[in-house]
Amino acid sequence: MPRCFLAIPVKAHIEKIVRIQKKLKKTKCEFKFVEPYNLHFTIKFLGEINHQLVEKIKALLTPVFNDFKPFEIFLKGLGVFPNKNFIRVIWIGVENKEKFVSLAKKVDNKLSELGFEKEKDYVPHLTIARVKRKPDKDFIKLINELENIEIGKIIVNNVVLYESKLYPTGPVYKELFKWEL
Repeated sequence: MPRCFLAIPVKAHIEKIVRIQKKLKKTKCEFKFVEPYNLHFTIKFLGEINHQLVEKIKALLTPVFNDFKPFEIFLKGLGVFPNKNFIRVIWIGVENKEKFVSLAKKVDNKLSELGFEKEKDYVPHLTIARVKRKPDKDFIKLINELENIEIGKIIVNNVVLYESKLYPTGPVYKELFKWEL
């Protein structure tokens, strides 16, 4: 059964994002960076699902996405999960996120009809790296310096259902279906 997720692919501002990754790489912290071609906003991780459920998801979500027109978001600020004392994920934040959050909530509500667990509070974020070991002071200083960095606007005009295959070299994503907004 394929391991799947719903996401908004990111194709704009890749050079700026890679520059941030390179700045992070200069610190003494150990990372696993998200490859530029894999950058995306996850809307919902679905886990391992069979072909029949993939078809049900496509049918169920089509009317949801038909209700949305393309919208604009602004990438701004570097953040971390879960917090600065215990950093596991480094991400870029989103301003002007009301429509984005609305879309994610509607998807979440619809998928609950198929038995998927509802998310608590959706926080739109673009993961750019995962931290492999405890960061040093230089790293924390850099995170603080980049807290308000402005990346630029992105037009959200589609949502993709991806299959994810995990390999030692990193994940490989395959587009199973795309909805245009």
